[in-house]
Amino acid sequence: MNRLFANLLPAIYEIPAIPTKIATLFRTIALPLLLLHMVTAPSTSATPIQQDIASATMWSLANPTNQTSLASPISPTNPTSQTSQTSPTSLANPTNPTTSSSPASHAPWDTPLYPERSIRIDHMDAELYLDSSGSIQGTVQLTLEILPAGTDSIQLHAAELDIQSIKVGDEAASFRFDDDRLWIYPVRPTSVGELINLEIIYEAKSNFGIHHNENGTLFTSLLPKSTRHWIPSVDLPVSEFTTDIRFIHPASQMLIASGQRISNRILTVDQEETRYRSDFPIPAPDLFFALGDFSIRPAEIDGMDFRILLIHEIDKDGTIRGLTSGELLESRVDGIASVLDEVAREMQEITGRDYPHATFQLIYMSDVMWETRHTASGMHLIDHPEPDSPAVTEAFIQQWTQTLLRPHHWSDARANHVLSAVVLRELAPTILNAPVTSDAPVTSGAPAPATSNAPVAHYSRSGLYSIPINPIEQKQENQAAHSGMPETQPAYDSFSRDELLKADNLLQRDPLFAQAIRETMPVLFQRTFPLITWEEFSQTIYAETGLSRLEPPDWTAPPIRVTERYPYVATITPDETTGRVTIRFEAEGEPLDELQTVIVTEMGYDGLNTRELEVTGAVSEWVLTVSPSTESIAFSIPAEAEMESTSSVPSRMEIREQKPLPYWIAQYDLFPDNSEQRRKALAGLRDYSDNPDIELAIRDRLETETDAYVLAEGLTTLAAVTQGAKGTEMQFLEYLAPDQAAEVQKAAIFALSNYAENQEVLRRLRVTVQRSEESGIRHEALRAMAAISDANLFRNSTERFLTDERLIDSVPLILSLLADKGDQEQARTTAATFLSSAVPAQVRLQILEWMLRTSTNPDYWEPKLGALLRDEDPRVRALAVWALNYTEPDFAREWIGTLRSEEFDARVLAELMKVAEGLTP
Repeated sequence: MNRLFANLLPAIYEIPAIPTKIATLFRTIALPLLLLHMVTAPSTSATPIQQDIASATMWSLANPTNQTSLASPISPTNPTSQTSQTSPTSLANPTNPTTSSSPASHAPWDTPLYPERSIRIDHMDAELYLDSSGSIQGTVQLTLEILPAGTDSIQLHAAELDIQSIKVGDEAASFRFDDDRLWIYPVRPTSVGELINLEIIYEAKSNFGIHHNENGTLFTSLLPKSTRHWIPSVDLPVSEFTTDIRFIHPASQMLIASGQRISNRILTVDQEETRYRSDFPIPAPDLFFALGDFSIRPAEIDGMDFRILLIHEIDKDGTIRGLTSGELLESRVDGIASVLDEVAREMQEITGRDYPHATFQLIYMSDVMWETRHTASGMHLIDHPEPDSPAVTEAFIQQWTQTLLRPHHWSDARANHVLSAVVLRELAPTILNAPVTSDAPVTSGAPAPATSNAPVAHYSRSGLYSIPINPIEQKQENQAAHSGMPETQPAYDSFSRDELLKADNLLQRDPLFAQAIRETMPVLFQRTFPLITWEEFSQTIYAETGLSRLEPPDWTAPPIRVTERYPYVATITPDETTGRVTIRFEAEGEPLDELQTVIVTEMGYDGLNTRELEVTGAVSEWVLTVSPSTESIAFSIPAEAEMESTSSVPSRMEIREQKPLPYWIAQYDLFPDNSEQRRKALAGLRDYSDNPDIELAIRDRLETETDAYVLAEGLTTLAAVTQGAKGTEMQFLEYLAPDQAAEVQKAAIFALSNYAENQEVLRRLRVTVQRSEESGIRHEALRAMAAISDANLFRNSTERFLTDERLIDSVPLILSLLADKGDQEQARTTAATFLSSAVPAQVRLQILEWMLRTSTNPDYWEPKLGALLRDEDPRVRALAVWALNYTEPDFAREWIGTLRSEEFDARVLAELMKVAEGLTP
């Protein structure tokens, strides 16, 4: 009986001839009863897939707005439409490509929650011929089982693929495309449960799904709906299969991929074959390969059935990506193996499962091209050089938990994040306590208008974002971004680290829920079906513990602890005749409305003496009797002062000291072992920069100073005294030596920016730019060069830098400084030559955003946009669409229409829609 229902349901549900009222009655009354019988009645004949169909159909009845079938065509530019393209008028009111908070819905760029499938792929054999441009010539052989929805045809995902031929068994099969769907029609009918072999010969070349980074490394995307752009499959999280793939690739490059490397052999002088296999099923969206110059080192863990591979991309200059300065690769391998040894054993105990893959591949990349999901089956991408222990531990735990339990679709990965957060809190609690600074928000909206003091483009692990020139503005933006207020989720951000921090924030506010999750883990990790939604996750916890968290949680970022600062000036006036000192505290802004304890330290040749004062309000004044030996006085705030505040927002008093010149000099001399007190003393001397007598006093002290930060502070004060006077430059030039600390060199360069039209200073600054390996020093020197030269001299002095590959990261600053000096046309002309894909992404993005802020001429933009809007880097395309605002309306509309059908990255489409909204009808 169950088998009959399972076979009839798809047909009944799609019969168009049934009158509407009868169909409605059947679907709302009779059909649920039949389905309930299928799910609950004991049966030995119903297969697991028939049970799945019944459950999925019951879900679809309860969620009629979320029914999307793999058998129904879906437009690549409007994934929610099943029958037609979006009308042109919808450009002004597009669907916002953001995730929904409801587990029952999915974003337009995401896969549906419970899609119909015509087949189940059991195994994939493939032979893929790769070239360094990203083109693929492939032969794929799929072993698959026919499901009830596919008895007449077989449906796969295949976007932008050129299909050469298809065979079902030994017989050629006809096929057709419908958007990103490949419909295959076997010569003979197939039956439910039948196992067949399918062979597809095809070619692929796409801008979506395969990336090139600045080193020329080729690698596949992990974004949703991206696998279908380079290999035909059922590109859904629910589709998983074993693999055996042979990659034929250029012999000059190394190939890494999902699974375990089985063999590598030379075919010809120009070609090698590398074979990867996975006996553990891999979800289709997790299929991955990378082709480039890599260094591979294994790390063994005793007693474990898997091994760790550290895979480092090698930069063009031979640098091994991911190693910090002076670090040996062998010590990196040993260190990571030691860290993961203990974590692996604890993960076995927590999950009750072994690590599911044969290898854990840690891949260090120069740039992951705006990929927001870094973890997939058996591998993890890292694109930052920070110390590894926390990052690798976090990646390993997420890899383990998300392989055993993965989300149904990207739009709702909350269950997976809270599981990872609970485990991280137990095994490595300090990781999630780190400051929230790793992933800056992706830029949303138009770049700032031309000629404004606007942000410049940068990128991070999350992709493209903006950093204001003013660091105070950046601090305020970061605080607002993490204020605890609900946020709109950009496309593809469901797997960003910010989402993990939101999960941890939820658990910190709901410890009872965290405990319930921990107690339910043995049940969760023993699920045979590896996909999970928030609804299923919370239902399991409810069944095991009785704790109800069925409603979507308050999913917000952890608030940053913001301390209100109250600046005061403390003026010290000594009276030598009475031996007393008057101390006046005066608020520079809003005053404190509660008492603040201030520690007063009296310094003299007989030692230190401390006492406490209380300060509040706009003005507080104290008269103290001090020891005759007192030579200086300093102030400090107790460390616990913030915690004692009665306000809901912690406050802290900040004191700027004003005291007599001898007090500052004495403070420096009385603290030979306290660098911070010496630094403050040299900074305080700037209040007396108009006193020529202090120049010699500062120089004497700098000669014996060994702390780099104190030395830099002293040079800054000395610069305020000398003010670029002729003949004083030599005392700063000596600190440009390469053996000086970076802080010292930058302070010296800042001082030299006072020496206008000084040819020797200009020459030494130019040498510093060419010689220094630290970008901060180079950029400070470039700013100083611009400050002391006119436009022509600056252009001539820096012209050679623009062709020096070592200085490529300085190009955006050079062009910006040149434009600031009045030579904007030359700067814009030069900038256009640095938009090539051979230029590092960070440089290209900075230059492109600078161009958007400084040029609105259609004649400048229209010849360039063809290449930019089809660039391989989605970050470039997302910025370039804003240049359509500066083109003729007909030109812009034509490109908008073209990109709607050609662009697959939802973030680029979102920016395109914003531009379209602003076009005049």
